[in-house]
Amino acid sequence: MKNFRGFYFLLVSATTTLYSKVNPDNLMAPNPSCFPLFFEQDDKYWARRRKNNLAAKRSRDARRLKENQIAIRASFLEKENSALRQEVADLRKELGRTKNILAKYEPVTQNSYTHTPVGACLQPCELFSWTPLTLT
Repeated sequence: MKNFRGFYFLLVSATTTLYSKVNPDNLMAPNPSCFPLFFEQDDKYWARRRKNNLAAKRSRDARRLKENQIAIRASFLEKENSALRQEVADLRKELGRTKNILAKYEPVTQNSYTHTPVGACLQPCELFSWTPLTLT
């Protein structure tokens, strides 16, 4: 997620400029032939219809923008996930190679991680001091 913040701002700036070009004047007006009672409707009704159509279009555009952002974020996360999986695989290979090298120099015991060197549990004076045997 290191690069996602910059990636996200780039995405938002690109998509907002794309959707900001929507012009409400380009919307189609209702076709009178589709409505037999067209001339009987009052202006208030058609004003509400135009307002609702614009709101519906804004809602669809916002939903489409959000879906695109989610898809791009999912793609980014999938790429990051595959990169991390590859890194884990590489580290596991390296761990295996390191274990093989270590096995050549140290015999593997059942408790290889808690293995203590010979004499580590003895006190220094016990390692190097000796007493001569006396014969009586």
